Amino acid sequence: MTSIKSDFPRTRDTARDEEPLPYARRTRIAWFGGSFDPIHNGHIRIAQQILAYNLCDEVIFIPASMPPHKPEELQMSGADRLEMVRRAVEPLKSIGYTDIELRREGKSYTYDTMELLKRVYPDCEMSFVIGMDSMRELHTWHKAVELVQMVDFIIYPRPGVRPPAYIDLADFFGDRNATRLVHGILPDTIELSELSSSEIRAAIRAGEDVSDRVPSGVLEYIREHRLYS
Repeated sequence: MTSIKSDFPRTRDTARDEEPLPYARRTRIAWFGGSFDPIHNGHIRIAQQILAYNLCDEVIFIPASMPPHKPEELQMSGADRLEMVRRAVEPLKSIGYTDIELRREGKSYTYDTMELLKRVYPDCEMSFVIGMDSMRELHTWHKAVELVQMVDFIIYPRPGVRPPAYIDLADFFGDRNATRLVHGILPDTIELSELSSSEIRAAIRAGEDVSDRVPSGVLEYIREHRLYS
């Protein structure tokens, strides 16, 4: 059994079923950030498809403390959102989570998080997972150029969202980084998800059944604690 070894307390070590590799190989980790308010089946499906495309060995969810690009306030506490993520990934292979951003004060800047993770896991190849909608706003992120230079990105398509023009990416990030970003876009064959956390919250408030939209453990937690009602 092999697993990620973390220096962060309360970070899940996700075990994999395969035997240790007979040769040296750096672990490839795809970090998936977001508010996850709540985490839903679309998030899980994206992580599974990234693994299926062999783009990484592990996908690790990072619930944000204070997402700087969220126009609305978070609906649930970090503790609630972390527990929903934990329940969502618990039965899954090669998918885990960390509370690294929830244990820091202030806004959750991806650059700061990835800089810290690069120090903690110096021998790992790292990428960061975002949706196409976030890619279109990437140039507005904190230390965006430095972030793109630091890590590779895996960008999943979003329904109705077109990729930014290459020339616009190059103008801000430079030709080399623009090319890296374009190469990080997942193929059109990936299964798109139209699910959104905001719509799921609205559905719960309206008394609708969302059992087909969130993992069973997440739904159980929402019902237990009467979240989003």
